[in-house]
Parts: sequence; structure tokens; C-alpha cells
Amino acid sequence: MPPALCARLADDARIALRLGHTAETLTQTGTGWRAAGRDAWGAAWAIEAETAEHAPALRAALGEADIERLDGRAAMRCSAPLSMPLVGEVQAGLYCSLAHGTRGLLTAGLAGETVAALACGQLTPMPAPILAALAPCSRGIRKQ
Repeated sequence: MPPALCARLADDARIALRLGHTAETLTQTGTGWRAAGRDAWGAAWAIEAETAEHAPALRAALGEADIERLDGRAAMRCSAPLSMPLVGEVQAGLYCSLAHGTRGLLTAGLAGETVAALACGQLTPMPAPILAALAPCSRGIRKQ
């Protein structure tokens, strides 16, 4: 997806409402990590994970290693409620295939075929009830 379109979708409140939480910070604490952000309704959330508690095997394997000097990366996968991706038309002429989560390798190909068929007015590779369940605009949004 082009970066300009990603930025436009990320700023679209309708998309944020359907996708859920946003992570704003990830900071290392003395004993682990702290992530914080806001949910779809603007409420703040935070999660703290202590390395020794949540990953004892990792902590044991690191031993006395200086974790400040370790190098690596971490990634987050976007997922939607019920772990079902959002596939279909968002508005006239704008289609999406989002929130595949950990099943992206399995679902992205079929979702791409579906989006292409919808955009070209062709028969989709999935039955209508499944398309309705995946449609981004048909998902109900809870009210607080």
C-alpha cells in the first residue's frame, strides 16, 4: 500500500474505530517493558510485562547479559475483533484488506483476490455470507 494512502487511512477516525487500539509508547522498564496507548473510544490503556515473569526461559537464557546492549527488533500485528480480517469496500471506490494478524500468510492471498474481484465487478472467490462477515463497514461499533 502506498505510504500516502497508509497515512490517510491511519488518520481516518472511521478506520481507527473499527480497528481498535493504538499503541503510542513502548518503553523499557527496570524489569521488562511497558506499552501504552488508546483504544478506539479514546480511553487510555497500558500493559507492563516483566521479563522474568512473562518470559522466564528467555531471562534464564540471557543470564547475566547486559540487556541494554542487546540489539534486535519487535513488531506488532494489526488484528480486528474476533480475529477476522477486514476485507471489502470502505467507501465508493476505496477497498481494504487489513488486520490479518497472525494468519496473514493464510488469508492475505484470498483477500487480495476478493478485493480485486470487487474492484473489477467480477465474481468473488468467497460466498456472500463470508464477505458480509469480513466487510469493514458492516462491523458493529460498541458505544460506551
